[in-house]
Amino acid sequence: MKKRFGFGVFLSILILAAGCIPTINPLYTEKDLLEDPRLEGEWIHEDSEQGWSFAKSGDRQYELVFTDKQKREGRFIARLFKLDETLYLDLFPQKPHLDAPEFYKLHLLSAHTFMRVRFGDKRLGLAPVHPERLEKLLKADPDGMPYVRRKKVNPRILLIGSTAQLQAFVRKHGPSGELFADDMELKKQ
Repeated sequence: MKKRFGFGVFLSILILAAGCIPTINPLYTEKDLLEDPRLEGEWIHEDSEQGWSFAKSGDRQYELVFTDKQKREGRFIARLFKLDETLYLDLFPQKPHLDAPEFYKLHLLSAHTFMRVRFGDKRLGLAPVHPERLEKLLKADPDGMPYVRRKKVNPRILLIGSTAQLQAFVRKHGPSGELFADDMELKKQ
């Protein structure tokens, strides 16, 4: 039983990392944004030792400090929003602290990612887009969502549709479970 649990944890972390499908445009519009005090605070994924710290940083906006097992940090602008009856979280990286020339930094592409959100009793479920499920949906309906695919190192999909196209795609495939991975459960500290 322990081995299966360990593999399940490994698989959920792998899907979270791979499932953060980048988008050029956000999935939300300003009218979709909301605040929810349940999001604020320190959260941990106990099995992977990932830390997720959310603090209100503006009108309907949060700062997320993500910390991995090696205590490395990444900072994001996080926005909580609702489409129909489902909550989502948009993440957009803050300017990275790179010791590199501006010319180099100019070539780095910042992109949005989104996850489905579910709140429980001192629990936060985050479900990223499942990469294989997305691949299947894009193959079944190639005109359903504009995207480009990197073909060389670390091949991955970049969704390039408008916000309206993204919302239509998520509304069509999100509620049925076709698009998202299982929730990664975080516990409030």
